[in-house]
Amino acid sequence: MPKTKAIPDSLAEDRQRTQTAPKLPRTQEVVNGPMVSTPAPATAGDGDNMTVINSDGTTTTYTASGKLLDGEQQRPSEATKAVTDSDRVTAKGSVNVRSKKTERMKRKLEKKKAKSAGHQPTHLLDLPNEILFNIFIQMRPSEVLGTLHICRAFHDLVQHNEALLSRHIVSARYPVLAKCFRLPVSLDDIDPKLHVVLQYETRIQMLGIHRRYQHIPQPDPFTACTCLTCVLRWQALFTIIDFNYWQENLASGKPIPVIPRDQIPEWNKTLKERTARIVLRALKSPLIHARILEMHLVNTCAAIKRQTENRGNRRRHFTMTQADEDSGTDSFLEQEGPSTADMPFQRDGYDLLEVYLPTRTWLKNETRWAYMPADIHDRDLAWAATRWNPVFAAEPIPKDSDV
Repeated sequence: MPKTKAIPDSLAEDRQRTQTAPKLPRTQEVVNGPMVSTPAPATAGDGDNMTVINSDGTTTTYTASGKLLDGEQQRPSEATKAVTDSDRVTAKGSVNVRSKKTERMKRKLEKKKAKSAGHQPTHLLDLPNEILFNIFIQMRPSEVLGTLHICRAFHDLVQHNEALLSRHIVSARYPVLAKCFRLPVSLDDIDPKLHVVLQYETRIQMLGIHRRYQHIPQPDPFTACTCLTCVLRWQALFTIIDFNYWQENLASGKPIPVIPRDQIPEWNKTLKERTARIVLRALKSPLIHARILEMHLVNTCAAIKRQTENRGNRRRHFTMTQADEDSGTDSFLEQEGPSTADMPFQRDGYDLLEVYLPTRTWLKNETRWAYMPADIHDRDLAWAATRWNPVFAAEPIPKDSDV
């Protein structure tokens, strides 16, 4: 019979101690985080209590019903924090894409934005409308018209405020010229009951004052008023536009072509049609009217200099300094000086035309200029309505007539 090896006494004692050690009751088993004792059936003894290990290492004992044990202090409850974006998960639950490459791209983009912010160009349209309006009223009419072709925003801005802009520009730069060259009244602004009076053939034929000028086209009775005041306004506007057309000839000394009597050259007919289109545009656009005044001021300054430098012309000339010419305003025309109120009958008179400012006269006793009032049109219109009663007038002219 083989011999059995003897077990060391120390190992035998440990094995015996393990086998005889009492098992812990289920009420004392520790549950992984939070360390809470598993509640046992409701029996008398220590199993009725539940111990909670808090995050700060302290313990809190509760009864089986969930109440604090006597002597335990109530721990203040912390409010639940709002869900915010973390490094890996957003508030919406999606995973943040985070890598070294995305971090580099993010830093590069932020650096680019910071660099471009310092050199960000500022557009003129970023300014408030009040500042833009003040900028426009300091400009000349030709410059304002030039902004119409810059962009659609400038075009809409100028068109929307055209009447107000023109009124401010004219009152600041051309108050004298505006009183000498008023616009004829459009037929749309006159009572429709008076249209038939203004378009009678007999009455228009008696207004032969505008028929003996070869360089002035006839006013259109279906577009503008044909009272005597408006006819004179048409003639004045046509004269300064035609005078502007021949400035190159006047500056170089080249003679202006003379039209033989009872002849209508084709070039003169084309020129009159061009002049008529400009005046018709001025009736609809106040800015075009302001541009005509600007044009005549430039031509007047050139005529004064040309006549002053002409040693053969010993007449008294209008006083004008270089500062007056550079100012771009007609304020120097308010002073006393020789001016031409009569319209040149032919283009030959352009050579000696210096300051053409009709409808004004110098009051010597008051030492000031007196201008034709604007309401004289209403008087002429009332007289025409009374004098040319449709009962005694002929039939109205057809619209296709060449009268």
